[in-house]
Amino acid sequence: MLKHARVAILMAALITLAAAIVDLVRSKVEASGRALKTALVQYSTMKKIYAAPTDLRKVSGRQNQSW
Repeated sequence: MLKHARVAILMAALITLAAAIVDLVRSKVEASGRALKTALVQYSTMKKIYAAPTDLRKVSGRQNQSW
């Protein structure tokens, strides 16, 4: 995947997180807290997925060579 695409996806996750934080600050409602938690989970998941592809390629390449 292109580096620019990864950056764009991470930026979208950050915008979602920022929107949830703003919503939480505006109205301290339980639903806002859930939205914030969901946004944090989404951001951390996307960060893990898009930060690891080079490591995964190296590992899968080594496994394929040992076959």
